[in-house]
This record gives sequence, C-alpha cells and structure tokens, in this order.
Amino acid sequence: MGDEVRCRVCGEAPGPVAEALGICLDCIRERPDEAMPHIERAHEVARRRHGLPARPPRTEGGVSCGLCSNRCIMGEGERGYCGLRWNEGGLRSLSDASEGLLYAYLDPHITNCCAAWFCPGATGAGYPRYAYRDGAERGYSNLAVFLYGCNFDCLFCQNPSHKELDPRRWVSADALAGLAAEGPKVSCICFFGGSPEPQLPFTINASEAALEVRRGRPLRICFEWNGCGDPFLVRRAAELSLVSGGNVKFDLKCFTPELSLALSGVPNRQAYR
Repeated sequence: MGDEVRCRVCGEAPGPVAEALGICLDCIRERPDEAMPHIERAHEVARRRHGLPARPPRTEGGVSCGLCSNRCIMGEGERGYCGLRWNEGGLRSLSDASEGLLYAYLDPHITNCCAAWFCPGATGAGYPRYAYRDGAERGYSNLAVFLYGCNFDCLFCQNPSHKELDPRRWVSADALAGLAAEGPKVSCICFFGGSPEPQLPFTINASEAALEVRRGRPLRICFEWNGCGDPFLVRRAAELSLVSGGNVKFDLKCFTPELSLALSGVPNRQAYR
C-alpha cells in the first residue's frame, strides 16, 4: 500500500491504494460496477497459487455443501471455495465430524485473547463455575486450535497459511478432546484459523467430547469466526460457548457489501443476521 499507486477506475490517488486491489475506497463504494472486474481479478490471482477456485462454484447438477453462506455446488472435479471439499464421484472432504484439519498448541493466559478485558480467563468472571481463579488465570493455558480452510478470501489475512491444506494435519475429535483432558492447566479451547465455519461439524463434536471429559471442571469453548456459517451449526456452537462460559468473537471487517467483496471475496450479509 502506498501513495504512488493510482486507482485503476478513477485514475486518482485520493488516499492509500492497496497494490493488490488497485482500487480506491471511494470507487469501491460509489462505482462498484466498474471496480468489480478488478476486485474479481485480484482474488483470482491470490487464490490460483493455492489451487482454489476464484469464486464459489455454482455448477448445475453438482453436489452441494451447506456448511457456510457460500453454498457451493461443485461439478465433477471441482473444489469448493474453502478448499476442504470437492466432487470426485460424489462429495469428498478433508474434514468431517470425526476428523479435522488443524494445528493445536498451548497459549499461556492471558497473552493472546482479544476478549481478555471481559473473558473469565483474564478477569475471573463467573468464578468458580467458569474460571479457576477469582482473577486472571495465571499459570493456565488456552488450547489454541488453528483450523485450516476458510469460507472467506481476505487479501490481507494475518494467517494465510490456512490455505495450505495438508492431510497430514488430520486430528481426530477424540484426540483433540484428549489434549484438553490431559492438560490440567488448560482452561479453555479457542477455535480460529482460517475460520471455523467450514469445519463446524468437527469443532462441535470435539467440543462436546472435551466438555464430557472435563465434566465438573471449567473448560470454556470459544470461537473466533467471520460469522457466515450455517445458522443451525452456528447456533449449536454458540450454545456450547454459552454453557461453558466461553466467548464468540465475530471478525466483522466492514459493513458495506462492496467492501466485503473487495477485502474478503464474498458477501458478509449472513454475519449481520
């Protein structure tokens, strides 16, 4: 991003223009029809290097996926927008209710939580039901679960490695629950990525298993997501956060639909519903 880049629509440089887009903010908002071809091209280029489709497929007669608001319909040989599902003689997936594609690690409290100012892990809110201490849970950790795949295509994502879909990252729901059970100083699980929406069946199943193992002891279930998942699954996930004292954090980058398309490649209307 720099002052030397000029907008490809108006030809001006009214403010900082991102090189990846080449369109100024005013033209995205006020001249979307002219800006859209440039926006689509930017996302096509960014996604091609990962073998991902430029837009959610809508192939007549293909197999459907309803896990997020993209509602991909994949023809034979086509891959869905998140990259986790494809059509090869039927629907295939790198993630289901029993196995997920992820990287899990321990993150000491309270170093890396955007909800720290009100989370039980940092404040002791809900102690002793939801927290181990009447204050910051120093000495405890969050089981951070980085999920591969995303239903958005944010051009400036801080975690772009989520697009590197490696089957060697498979982890079973029971194994993930076991990580929480084996760590007596684990007080919460946070699912992020990427974004949890394309793997919600797995995260819900793993969370339920972990809560069962840790019955009677605090274990908060938290989600950081874009909010554009299947409404039924989103509600189930949010209810797990509610009963466990966890948090649901929406990453709402913009309100204007055209800006969502520019920054993230797809609409974000469902998040606001």
